[in-house]
Amino acid sequence: MGQAARELLEATSEGEHTAVAILLVLDELARSDSDFDARERSTIEACLTTSFAVDPGRLDVLMASVEAARSGSADLVRLSRVIKTRLPAQHDRDSVAKALWQVVLADGEVTDVEDRLVNSITTLIGVSYKRVSELKAEILDRT
Repeated sequence: MGQAARELLEATSEGEHTAVAILLVLDELARSDSDFDARERSTIEACLTTSFAVDPGRLDVLMASVEAARSGSADLVRLSRVIKTRLPAQHDRDSVAKALWQVVLADGEVTDVEDRLVNSITTLIGVSYKRVSELKAEILDRT
């Protein structure tokens, strides 16, 4: 994991580590197409406040910290390990996979890089390809 991401995780409370790891992964994914826009930001905010019960005020602080800590790419393998370890329930990891697709689809485009990143991250956090496909289809059916 990048030094800045590691420091951010260390600076947050133990109870926030999962949310911060998810935020870092979603942020990295949103920026992978070199076009981070308001739709992606609001999708990240909605995912974290709705699915992971992060207080909106605290989320603003965390997002500002992530922005300030950005220096190169995050170590998605280590962040995925944090997520998988801290979310032992499959439905929680499914929620992360769903959030990944919501962020990717927020701008209406799926690049090859985004697709590969989602597949890599979901594999690392223990969500099957079949389940990821089902979650993606659910999101596409709602849009």
